[in-house]
Amino acid sequence: MSNHDSETHVFSIGSQFGTQKRAGQAFETGSNTGGYTLSSVTGSFSLGILSGANPDIEVKLHAASGTTPGGEITTATFSGSNPASAGTHTYTCSGAGCALDASATYFVTFSAPTATGSNRYLLKGTTSDTETLTPSGNGWSIANAAVEKDGGGSWYVHGASHAAQIKVTAVTK
Repeated sequence: MSNHDSETHVFSIGSQFGTQKRAGQAFETGSNTGGYTLSSVTGSFSLGILSGANPDIEVKLHAASGTTPGGEITTATFSGSNPASAGTHTYTCSGAGCALDASATYFVTFSAPTATGSNRYLLKGTTSDTETLTPSGNGWSIANAAVEKDGGGSWYVHGASHAAQIKVTAVTK
């Protein structure tokens, strides 16, 4: 995640007009035969629209279901602080679900399910889909379009050049 990435869109996370909004981003692992262990996910946030206490952000890992997030990998849990200001915020992965298969597509999603009213965070978007994964190369890639979901509706896949500004960090097994 480069400081030079241009912000082209923001993805609302939390409550907006009484509807819970979520955002996600796909990434594909490399070809290491032993797979990988997901260490952390970092998101780049603009200032949120918050009143009162900051609602908790939930980060989840999903298997891919075509071009959208599929089932949640419930054995992967993320811990980190809620953004109190603009900038990058890291969420550390723990649990058996942090084990990633080689050459597989996953989604990381962000939500703030306890947000009410119009409390929401703004995850930055970018036109860049490079230099956002560690390890890089060896087949690792990030999708060039983010996904968003309103409430219990379907995932909406953005067009090209609307990726969420995230960094995925993993180590080889």
